[in-house]
Amino acid sequence: MRALLLVLLVTLGGCPVATIEISTIEQLQLIGNDVAYPLDGDYVLTQDIDASDTSGWNDGAGFAPILAIVENQYVPFSGTFDGQGFVIDGLVINRPTSSGIGLFGQILGGTVSNLGITNCQIAGLQDVGALVGNISAYESAPVVDGCFSTGAIVGIGVHSAGVGGLVGNETDATITNCFSTCSVSGVAQLGGLVGITNIGTITNCFSSGAVSGDSYTGGLIGLVFANPPTVTSSYWDTQTSGQATSAGGTGKTTAEMKTQETFTDWDFDTVWDIDGEYPFLRATIVYTLTYAAGSHGAITGTTPQTVFDGGDGTEVVAVPDTGYTFVGWSDYVLTAARTDLDVTADITVVANFAADTAVRIGIHPPPAEAGTLIVTGQWYPSTVGTLGDHKVTQFKELLIKAALVSVANAYSARDVIAQTETAFEKELQPYRITETQQQIRELTRNGKFSIGG
Repeated sequence: MRALLLVLLVTLGGCPVATIEISTIEQLQLIGNDVAYPLDGDYVLTQDIDASDTSGWNDGAGFAPILAIVENQYVPFSGTFDGQGFVIDGLVINRPTSSGIGLFGQILGGTVSNLGITNCQIAGLQDVGALVGNISAYESAPVVDGCFSTGAIVGIGVHSAGVGGLVGNETDATITNCFSTCSVSGVAQLGGLVGITNIGTITNCFSSGAVSGDSYTGGLIGLVFANPPTVTSSYWDTQTSGQATSAGGTGKTTAEMKTQETFTDWDFDTVWDIDGEYPFLRATIVYTLTYAAGSHGAITGTTPQTVFDGGDGTEVVAVPDTGYTFVGWSDYVLTAARTDLDVTADITVVANFAADTAVRIGIHPPPAEAGTLIVTGQWYPSTVGTLGDHKVTQFKELLIKAALVSVANAYSARDVIAQTETAFEKELQPYRITETQQQIRELTRNGKFSIGG
């Protein structure tokens, strides 16, 4: 009776209303094994997970696939799991006499998305895959979207069957925008992506791992059981897989698999990318946004931030200390509050601050080459100087765009400064100019020099 109560709590979870965050391999193993981690829960992965320690778990058997066994009956995962583009690396499962082997042992009507399983070593008897051993429909079709795997998948024993690089055995599932480079080996019903398939849909997927076995081996799909799935725009590498045929999909050479034109109707703007190698999922590309404060100020907001390719950061604000004012970011953004949008690279910037008495000037646009700034006239709003083809004017709005000043590789340059000529280095950074009653005479390490009034 206690076991029955446990499975009801695990599978129903009291109608979970909150998303459960997973950040460690230990938490992942709690799914289906703890009432707080029900099999019908909604989960998100919050960071990459190093699962290499699983090689020593359970006397060498490794990670226990996500499912529950109650009174000798499997209770599958039926919730949602969003990897958010993160990966589980180094997962080890070694259960040669068991079926339903993978990160998820069985999925019934659930959804798994945006998840990578990398450098895995997974072995089992039947229905073996990196992501899920067996997946099937219940009331609605289960979904696998934006997932991938790398490593090795092995079917053990003369009766091994249903072994795939990502999915072992699927019935009426929807598999979209997925790939596997796992090597797949065993006896029968082996596929680079899916071992056995029945009904279902496979769209915009590929595999490239070596596939080896005695019968029903395929580059993408090993065996169609009963009813063929709908396979659309999905491919396998005929050379690296060692397989000229498949129970579904289109075979291509390695060169073709690394050419964007091969992948008909694939979305290379928001879902996929390709750079001369095999396609990869944009959701797995993560960039770091780092915001730091220079002297006399602070940053409010989250730093660092992580965003996916093409994603948006959240607002940060440069806040000056009392008696100082914000004068610009090191990448020439001139507003104290900033939100970086459509991010396609790491960003590391510093907010710069200056005393309230500072006179602000700017260079439009910042010089791309080294040159000499010729200072002319008085430093008032009408002041104009030149740096090659670049116009130099004074700002009234306490904003700045400028460059790191260097004179003969020295930071103390009274003689040169007195001649009103200052060389600008190619590496540009904001600086400040302060107004005094003295002649131009001093350049300091923090980028400040004085000018005549």
